[in-house]
Amino acid sequence: MNGWYATEEKKAAYTNLPAGDYVFEVKSVYPDGTDSVVNTLAIRILPHWSQTIWFRLCVLLVILLITGYAVHRVRREQRRAKRELLLKHELHISNMEREQEKQIREERENFFTCVAHELRTPLTLVLSPLQELLHRKTNTDPDYKALSLMYENGNSLHRLVDDLLSVQKIEAGMMKLCLSEVNVVALLKETATTFRQMAVSRKIDFVLDLPDKSIPLWVDIEKVASAIRNLLSNAFKYTEAGGNITLAVMENTMDEKDYCRIVVSDTGRGIPVELQHRVFDSFVTGGAAPSFSTKVGIGLRIVKNTMDMHHGTVDLQSELGKGSSFSLNFPKGKAHFADDNCEETVYESVDDNASPTDEPAVPEQVNKKKNYLLQGIKTTLLVVEDNPDIRQYIVSLFSE
Repeated sequence: MNGWYATEEKKAAYTNLPAGDYVFEVKSVYPDGTDSVVNTLAIRILPHWSQTIWFRLCVLLVILLITGYAVHRVRREQRRAKRELLLKHELHISNMEREQEKQIREERENFFTCVAHELRTPLTLVLSPLQELLHRKTNTDPDYKALSLMYENGNSLHRLVDDLLSVQKIEAGMMKLCLSEVNVVALLKETATTFRQMAVSRKIDFVLDLPDKSIPLWVDIEKVASAIRNLLSNAFKYTEAGGNITLAVMENTMDEKDYCRIVVSDTGRGIPVELQHRVFDSFVTGGAAPSFSTKVGIGLRIVKNTMDMHHGTVDLQSELGKGSSFSLNFPKGKAHFADDNCEETVYESVDDNASPTDEPAVPEQVNKKKNYLLQGIKTTLLVVEDNPDIRQYIVSLFSE
């Protein structure tokens, strides 16, 4: 702004001046028309804060930060969407594999079950005549040993068939306990008897670590005996000659509750760590081949189900190359079965020295039949059986 401004006021006001450096000059005019000395004042007007370079840099920085955050968020959302898509794909693949595995397992179980059903009738027609032949022979008969071997192996096959059918019942939830009070020490002695000859023939030290006193326990005898047989069978399968197998029982207390613990331990090959968490599933087997027999993978599944039904637990301790130890923990008493659908029976112990060739006691009905025959009284017996071979065999037994 240039030029002089004349005023009689003692002040001067300038507004809306742009930022910059200014020189304010003032002089007086005397009455005679002469001018006084010009006085000057240097004035610097600073720019508004919104027009400073720092403000503009801050605005630019904020814009860059917002832009960077937006780009980062967009990329993060893209990565998350990609991960979600990948996870969905993996989940879909996993579900497909699980469904496929389930279908294969069901088909395998159905196949084994159908085979088991088909085998029961021929096995009955094999074992029954064999038992009848063994009853007619003595230990000195030249055919007695061969017939006994056939009968024992037939019984083993029959138990395997029963185990296969048990797996089907387990999956369908149809298993039911038949409880009775038993001396578990006597039950273990009876169950271990069938393995003594195997231990001798395979040169394995089979030890029974059992107390002299009786230990009463409420259990389903058939299912518990089957579980013990499965554990002992596995121990003998995977223990080499010269090894040790121990069957022990003891009483202990856990969480202020009384338990009976049955332990089957061996010095066999052991179970790999990666397989131990799946060892109780159906048809799960390891890579090692057993020393004898075959591996199907249903025995431990039956053991686990038996313990679940008895409200007990099964523990596994195994080290590869050093052996395995299975512990069955049964709660004592029968209060824990209060809410279960169970039956109760009276257990009659079988003589330890009994064998499948022992002559059965002649029941009173047979004596009555003989009396009827002596008196000339004719009797009629109706045989109901859908299989013609078994029906004919039953008729032949009663015809004699």
